[in-house]
Amino acid sequence: MIDEVCTAAHLRDVATKRLIIARYNRKVNPHSFKENDLVLRRADIGNKNARDGKLAANWEGPYRIKERLGKNAYVLETLKEELLKRTWNADKLKAYYS
Repeated sequence: MIDEVCTAAHLRDVATKRLIIARYNRKVNPHSFKENDLVLRRADIGNKNARDGKLAANWEGPYRIKERLGKNAYVLETLKEELLKRTWNADKLKAYYS
């Protein structure tokens, strides 16, 4: 009896998780950038000035996509063609329209 109740609860839990994942995936817009696209990158929390408080900029840029590495990783460069040290994930970038 207890095993049946636990199994039923587990099945409901799995079904609920699948429903939540499906709803989330319906609303997600995957970002895809090409080389030479202009983007803004998410401002690192550690680099923000403490004096600015909540009015600090959330996005930095614009930057240019230099190269695409894998599915969502990008190498960025400044507009003066200086490469950034690390790669950036598409989740931390957004398109810049000039």
